[in-house]
Formats: sequence, C-alpha cells, structure tokens
Amino acid sequence: MSTEQRGIGSVEVGGQLLRVLTEADGPMMLRDLAASAGMTAAKAHPYMVSYMRLGLIEQDRASGRYELGPLALQMGLASMRRLNPVRVATEAIAELVLQINQTVALSVWGNHGPTVVRIEEGTGAVHVNMRVGSIMSVLGTATGRVFAAFLPPKMIENFIESGVGRASVGDEAERQMTRKQIDASLAEIREKGLHAPSNVRYPE
Repeated sequence: MSTEQRGIGSVEVGGQLLRVLTEADGPMMLRDLAASAGMTAAKAHPYMVSYMRLGLIEQDRASGRYELGPLALQMGLASMRRLNPVRVATEAIAELVLQINQTVALSVWGNHGPTVVRIEEGTGAVHVNMRVGSIMSVLGTATGRVFAAFLPPKMIENFIESGVGRASVGDEAERQMTRKQIDASLAEIREKGLHAPSNVRYPE
C-alpha cells in the first residue's frame, strides 16, 4: 500500500501563487504572477480573491498589484518566533531591558533581510519607527550591520546586489555610506562583537 497521503489539488495549485509572491522582489500584476505560477490570469484570479478575504494577500487599488497581506506576515513571524534560538533570545532581551532601561528589539534574518520579531519596551524614547515586522536596512542600521559582519560576505553581497531587501528602517543612511566606511564599520563590529556608538556603555 502506498504511504503517500491524499491532498487537495486545488490548494496545492493555489499555493504556487503564494510561493511566487513570496519569492518576488516586490508587488506583482496578476498576469505576471499567474504566468510565473504556470497558469492563466483567469485561473489565478479566483484564488487571489479568496486569499484576499483571508488576509494572505492584499491588492493596491491604485496600481492593481498584489502583495503579501497581514496574515502572511503574522504566519511568517509566528514561525520565526517558534524557533528555539528565538525563544532563548526572548528571555535574554527581557533581562537586558532591565539592565540598560532601553527598548530592545530582537531580529532574525528573513527573506528580505533583518526582520524584527520581538520588541521589549524600556522607558527610553525610541526615535525610529520600529515595530514587529519591520525590516532593517542591511548597511544603514546597527542591526543590519551586525548581520552583514557575521554572515558569509558573498551572501550579503548577492543579497544587496539582487535588490531583494525591502527595508523599512535605515535605507537613507545606507545610501549615504561609502564602500570604505562600510568595510571599516564591519571590521570594527567583528573585532568588538557588537555595533554601537563609541559613547554608549553597556553593562559587563
């Protein structure tokens, strides 16, 4: 007897649309999305309507382009939070907030770069529009530079050149940096094990 389990074909067909949208560089028109998933726009449209009702995708009314919706974001963040390293780190940042009395964000490397998955609030003011789900610039934020310093250099270079990142924080600062400044910053992070202004002091 075959051990292969019976599935629902229509779910798997529609899932190709979600896969294409997840791997895309940005929002897509229906015709392009459908073609990339190997189907006609007429066939894809009913799936998109249902996905919009569920919140898995959303459509920009002005451009007509489709993008992943709030439920898709919540699912991705829930998956990352359930990783064991994230659970361990969540406890650590709660203790760190008590020590430094500042807001601390926990980020992981996602499809579009460093992604905030947890925030512990301190009493200090935060001057950045940061929330769970925010994508940090790879080179324009301290968070991103730590990833850039310790992940394989080729991986970071390919990521930046591909334009996959959709940073919501730090993009402007990244554009202002020269290559020499970037290399110096990453070298300092590798040496110290962290990124911080020279006037910031951390507890031992």
